[in-house]
Amino acid sequence: MASRILKSNYPGLVYKANLTAVPADLRYDPTNGNVELVQQGPGGKVLMGLIKDSDGKSSLVFTNYGQSVLQFFDPNLPQSAQMPAEPFAALIINDVRAAAAAVGGKLPSGRDFQRGGTQPAPATPPAGQPPRTAADETIGGLKPFNPGDFEQRKSFGPLKYPDSINSGQDRIIITQFQYKRSGVLQREGNFNNVLGEKNEDKSLKNVVGSVTLPMPNDISETNSVGWGEDSLSNIAAGAMGALGDVTAGVAGANLGQIKEGLTTLESFLKSEGVGTRARQFLTVKAAAGIVGKLGVQVNPEAFITRSTGAAINPNLELLFNGPKLRQFGFQFKMTPRDKGEADQIRRIIRFFKQGMSPRKGIKEETSFFLGTPNVFKLQFKSGNSELKSIGKIKTCALVSFAVNYTPDGFYAAYTDPAAGGSQPVSVIIQLGFTELTPIFNDEYDDNQDDIGPNKTPAAGPLVPPPKPGDPDPPNRPRPRNRRGGG
Repeated sequence: MASRILKSNYPGLVYKANLTAVPADLRYDPTNGNVELVQQGPGGKVLMGLIKDSDGKSSLVFTNYGQSVLQFFDPNLPQSAQMPAEPFAALIINDVRAAAAAVGGKLPSGRDFQRGGTQPAPATPPAGQPPRTAADETIGGLKPFNPGDFEQRKSFGPLKYPDSINSGQDRIIITQFQYKRSGVLQREGNFNNVLGEKNEDKSLKNVVGSVTLPMPNDISETNSVGWGEDSLSNIAAGAMGALGDVTAGVAGANLGQIKEGLTTLESFLKSEGVGTRARQFLTVKAAAGIVGKLGVQVNPEAFITRSTGAAINPNLELLFNGPKLRQFGFQFKMTPRDKGEADQIRRIIRFFKQGMSPRKGIKEETSFFLGTPNVFKLQFKSGNSELKSIGKIKTCALVSFAVNYTPDGFYAAYTDPAAGGSQPVSVIIQLGFTELTPIFNDEYDDNQDDIGPNKTPAAGPLVPPPKPGDPDPPNRPRPRNRRGGG
C-alpha cells in the first residue's frame, strides 16, 4: 500500500520571509508507519520527517530545509533535535493516530504516537472464579466512553490575531483540548485518590488547536472560598459526645462500648445544673413536636426564652464550607486589515463556538448521550515564558461566548467574497470561562516571586520573535510597542 495524503494544505505553517501559508501535504504510509510533511510542487521537499533515536524509537522533527523556511519551530533546541512546537506536533500525531485506527495501519514507534504503550495482560483470576469480562471493567456499573464515541473536530490549527503578533509582545494564548473524564470513582486503590486522576499534566493531551491574541484591556481575578455561620448549643454538644460512643459501638458491634455510651448519656441527663437544663429543653422540644402534629408550630428555643428570660447559647461560629470555582471574562475587539486577518477572525469565532458545544454520539450505544464540550487552557506570555506577574488560570470550560457584529452601533461591512459577500468592519467577542477545579494551597510552590498558582502545566504554541533582517509581511506595519489591545 503506497503512502497516502492525509491532509492537503496542512494548517499552521507559514513562511518566515512573508508569513504566507506554506502549501504542504501530510503523508502517511500505513504499511510501515512512515510520516512526512511534504511541500507541494515539483520535487516537493520534505519539511518534517521521522528520525530514530539510540533506542530505535521514532520522533517527528523538522528537516534542515523545513526549519530554515518555516515560522513554527523552537529556537531553544539544537538543529539535530528540532521538534515542532505544541500544539502543532499534537495535531499531526492525532491525525496519524486516527488514520492508523481507521485502516488498521502501523504507527511510528515513538512514544508520542504509541501513547499509552502496550496494554498489560489481564491478571489471572483466583482459582474457582470466572475470567474477567468487559462488563467487569465498568465503574459502578457504568462503562466509560472514549473520545471517539462522539463527534469531534480533529484540529483547528494555530490561529492568531493580529497577523503581526509575535513573541516580542505580551499576549494571551488559549489552547483547546479534548475533555478527559476525571474517573469519578476508581475500582481499586486507596481513598486518597478515590475520585480519579486530578493531574492536569496527564489530562491535557489531545490538543485541538490554539488562538494567540493581544493582552485584553481588562484582566482581573477574584479568589473566594465558602464560609458560613453555624451554631451548636452546650446541650447538643454534650448529647452528641455521649451518643458518639453508642454509634461507634454499633458500627463496631461492640456491646460494651454501646453500654458505656448509654451510661454516659444517662449520667449527663441526671446531673444537676447542665443536666437539669438539658432535661427541660428536651421536654419542651418533645412537647413542641406533639403540638406541631396538631398544626400549631412552636419554637422550643423561643418558648424557653419567654419562660426563663434567657436564650440558649448557640456558640455561634463562622465555619469553612468549601472552595469555590473561579470565573474569568475577557473581551477582544478585532478589526481585519486585509483578507488574511478576516479569515483568521472568522476561524477564531468558529474555534470558540464549536469548541464549547456539546457533541453528539456517533454510535448506537452513545446516540442518547451527549459528549462533554472541549476545555481550554489560558496562558499569559511574554517571549517564551509565562508571566509571573499575573495570576495563572487552571483548565477552564468556556461557559459563555458572545459576538457583537455591530460594535459601533450600526452595521458596516466591506466586500469579501471569501466571507460570502461581505465582512463586518469590526467585531467584538466576549468570553466567559470557569475553572474546572478549585485552587488548593498545595498548588503554590516555594517561588514567592510568582503570583501563582504555579503548579499548572504549560500549554500552547511558541510564536518565535522576528529574526534580524526578516522583511516585513506584505501590507503589514511593524508592531508599534503594542503590549495590549483587546
